[in-house]
Parts: sequence; structure tokens; C-alpha cells
Amino acid sequence: MGDRRKDQAERMARYAHLIEQQTRKAVRPFRADGYVNLLNRYGTQQDTTERYRYQAEPMVPDELLTMYYEGNGLFAKIIDTPAEEAIKHGFHLEGLKDQRVEDFFNEALDELDWEETAMTAIRWARLFGGSIAVMLINDGRGLEEPLDWRNIRSIDDIRVYDWSVIQPEEWSMFSYDPQDPFRTRESRLGMPERYHVSSRYGSFVVHDSRCLRERLKGYEATRKTPDDLLRQMATPFENDPFSMVWAAFKNLYPDKECEVFWDQHQKDEHEEEYGFANFPTNGSTPQVFVFAEHPVTVQTETFAHELAHVAVGPEHEHDEVWEAAFDAIFKEYNRLGDLRFAKPEEEETAEGGVSQA
Repeated sequence: MGDRRKDQAERMARYAHLIEQQTRKAVRPFRADGYVNLLNRYGTQQDTTERYRYQAEPMVPDELLTMYYEGNGLFAKIIDTPAEEAIKHGFHLEGLKDQRVEDFFNEALDELDWEETAMTAIRWARLFGGSIAVMLINDGRGLEEPLDWRNIRSIDDIRVYDWSVIQPEEWSMFSYDPQDPFRTRESRLGMPERYHVSSRYGSFVVHDSRCLRERLKGYEATRKTPDDLLRQMATPFENDPFSMVWAAFKNLYPDKECEVFWDQHQKDEHEEEYGFANFPTNGSTPQVFVFAEHPVTVQTETFAHELAHVAVGPEHEHDEVWEAAFDAIFKEYNRLGDLRFAKPEEEETAEGGVSQA
């Protein structure tokens, strides 16, 4: 039996050598399954079927899409027809048993020109990849605040904005607050809490509870300019402490903004380089500088230290208010760390002791 196997192995090696000689470029080691075809070069280095690769196509600019929609009848029909078909039979409000209540809702929708608004939202979603319909609701709160469902007095208007002028508030997509039922609903996972709408006519921030979303696509980098990508770069490190400090800061102080920079030349009053927060006298966005040559543990604490200054403002210089903010950021940082990284489990050793896994 041993001699027979040896003979088979030698024969296979000989066949492999012959194939390599005939094709001159055998890419794969000889295989017993026999998937080599010398006529069409399948399984060799000249096998054209192995040359396929994926290459992403560039996104069509929004300006070009607008030009096609306005100047090409067939293109516009492809965009418009599904929207018109979806709305042409009107709406039916389910769960309403009282005809008077249903008539009231239908009349209110007519006053808001809801059918045309819904068609516009679908059109822009098909053309630009997504849209939101912002409801201008009189509930005593601002657009950027959660809707007060119990205090709605009226819906004054509904305005549609396409994806090209919408920027989701990405930092809130995975925020977790057990005291806030809006942000911890399972359906909210991966969804932003607010949207920034910017156009040539002005800009504003609107809370998601005041929006009707129509196929708003993820938060794709393909819809962002290179400058947007630079401003919103995600860390490649799974355990990046700086991103966790920043997340803790934004969870606690979502309305506070600042620009953060590494720096190599900053010294405090003791001639020690750590970092500092700068508050421009013209009222523009504060800036945080962190010295780049200290260990990560020091830099992390320095970052939280300076963010606490941003949170409370320049009028609180290491006082009790600042200290409370720093402690809150530190506590939230630890909470996020516990959520993201499971604590190592203790395992009993063979001697009956305990060791860290």
C-alpha cells in the first residue's frame, strides 16, 4: 500500500510538471480535482476569469441629477411616476371609527396640501437618495427640541428638504441615555437625533421627532465632500480613549461645540506642556489644544480637562462648576467604557486561586 501511494504521488508530481511546462505559467499548485483546462487556460496564470475585481462607480453629483430631471422628460418620468402612483388614490386613515374625526383629519391634511407634499418627498427621495418632511408644529418648543406630543396646538406647515442639503447629527446615532426614552427606543438604533439642514436660503437644526423621513439613506460617505469626510473622520482604533471622551462630552453637552487640535508648543503657568482651551473674543467656536508628546493616559485626561472648560465657559476657571463638569465627563467616559468593553471575568486557577482572564 505504501509503494502504491508513493507511486501515485510521483505520478501527480510528474503531471504537474508537465502541465507547468506546457502552460509555462501555472498559477496554482497541481490539484487532484482536475480543474485545469489548457485549451482555455482555466486554472493557469493566463486565466482571464480570475482577473475580475470590484471597482466602485463615482456618485453622480446632485447638480447633474437636477439637470437631468429638469431637461430630460424620460428621466423625470422615471422619478415622478412612482410618486404619483403612490398618491393618486389618496390616503386612508386606519383605526378611526368615528366618521367626524376622520373628516376632521382629512380636512386638516387638505389644508396642509399633504398629497402634493408627500409626492414631493417621494420624488426627492428617488432623485437624491432621501428626503425629510419637516413639520412646523406649534407645541411651545423650538425645532431643535423633541416634540411635545401632549401639547400640540396646531401643525402650521410641512416643508420638504432633499438629501443634498441634509446632514445627520452622527454623534447621536449610538448615544445611550437610560433616562431618555426617545433616544433608547430599539427603533432608534443607528438613527440620528437631529438633522442639520443647510441651503442657500439659510440653515437650521431640527429634531427627528418633527420629521417624516422618506428613504433617507444611511449616512453614506458617498454623499459627502472631501472636506466633510475630513471633519468627520472616524477613528480606526476600537479602544480609542479620545473618541470615548468626546462621546461622553457630547452626550452630556450636545449643544456645545469646539475645534480640537494636537499641539507641540503649549505650556501652562508651570512651564509644563499639557493643553488649553481658547475662547475667541469674537464669539466664534472655542478651540481645544492638547500637547502631542505626552503618554496617551495624560493626553486623555487633558482632553477631558479642556472639554470641561468648553462645557462651562471661560468664566469658570477650575472652580466648583468646572470641577462638576470634569467629574461628569469622567463618569460618563467610564460608563461608556463599561458598555463597550466587557470586564475580564475571573477564572479559578488549578490551585484554587483566582486569576484574570
